[in-house]
Amino acid sequence: MVRDTVAKLLTRKGFSVLAFATGDDVLGHFRQAVHTEAYVVLTEYKLQGSMSGIETTIAIKKAYSAVCVILFTTDKFIQVPFTDIIDSVLFKPATSNELEEAIISTYVDKCLAYNECAFVN
Repeated sequence: MVRDTVAKLLTRKGFSVLAFATGDDVLGHFRQAVHTEAYVVLTEYKLQGSMSGIETTIAIKKAYSAVCVILFTTDKFIQVPFTDIIDSVLFKPATSNELEEAIISTYVDKCLAYNECAFVN
């Protein structure tokens, strides 16, 4: 499963990783989280469950505007609406270095530091 592979890869690179199967799962986590300012969410464009990656992003940003969101997709021709809420787009396939760079640069550019990464797939 892509989610598990990416979570293991990021953990090996030193990130603290939380992996969720659906957008509803990640939103449930955020509702219970004490701190949300140090999160980068890597989400697929198409998700299992009742919410798409865009819908998940809108819900996260509405409640937790400091959270950075990277959209992960295979569609190189994607017309990404809501560019004001998506902080970065990463196209698959991506190397581990590209993934790490996307997380770090998104967080540094948008949020100033990093230590948590939530991945939803």
